[in-house]
Amino acid sequence: MIYILPFSFLALFLFFSVDKYLYVVSNRIIFFLIGAFFIVLAGIRYEIATDYGSYYNIFVYSSEFARLEPGFKLLILIFRDIGSFNLFIFFIAFTSIVLKLIYFNSLKRPFFALFLYLAIFYVNLEFNIIRQGLAIAVSFFA
Repeated sequence: MIYILPFSFLALFLFFSVDKYLYVVSNRIIFFLIGAFFIVLAGIRYEIATDYGSYYNIFVYSSEFARLEPGFKLLILIFRDIGSFNLFIFFIAFTSIVLKLIYFNSLKRPFFALFLYLAIFYVNLEFNIIRQGLAIAVSFFA
């Protein structure tokens, strides 16, 4: 329910982004403020989503990483030394969303791209399948 307000602002600025001359610096600031809200929303979640328990068990209990990607294994090992699973989740959400925001901002209609991403893909990619969401964000720059 809390994400309705940023969606409202995003829908409002979606109309402003139609004309390329109306897209000014203030709109970019609002674009990144909306993005920051969704970073925090995905980053501070606790026991929300279908894979949260699985990622927590892998992070805390498992020493077997046979079925994980090498980069994800490395992230787990780094954040295990720090000792914070919540920081690990926040880092994944931050990295994934920031990479997507940078890519969307380079498009002709960044508010429209952000709106479609938040409306269709955000919850699934940033809450349920975080490894795939991060992989998609990295692939935007490949």
